[in-house]
Amino acid sequence: MTDTEPTIDHILTTFFAEQTDCLTGLARTRVLTVAESLRRCVEQFGESVLIDNERTLLAAERVFDPEVAIATLTHADDLLYLLAIFVERERLPALAADVRVHLRMCERLAKWITRRRLVYWDEVNCALYDIEARVRQARIALKSADAATRRR
Repeated sequence: MTDTEPTIDHILTTFFAEQTDCLTGLARTRVLTVAESLRRCVEQFGESVLIDNERTLLAAERVFDPEVAIATLTHADDLLYLLAIFVERERLPALAADVRVHLRMCERLAKWITRRRLVYWDEVNCALYDIEARVRQARIALKSADAATRRR
């Protein structure tokens, strides 16, 4: 893509504003919690998806705004690789209802990015398949846990 493509910061701000536009109460809180968790994940693991030139830029960006350096430097393709990390089991919330929202937002965000053509599909298809597979695995685990709870 080009340097004019939106940053992760812009993408997340726009996407989550759309997602929470008509929500209130607990539903809104859960979606905003996913947004905050995803931003933390981006900053924590974002460097792992960068190439050497980008790491140099990141070091400079951290001087100005260390809290959101990755999100202001990286773009949609990087975000998809980070979403695959974000749906790993150890990053899922503890409560089943929160997990469902977490997974739904990840799926929606991946689709949102591709529908807006912010990425070239052939360059990120592995990340998209990885996200899809991890979401499916998490849902299976969630259903198994729900079934085990109901049997008790």
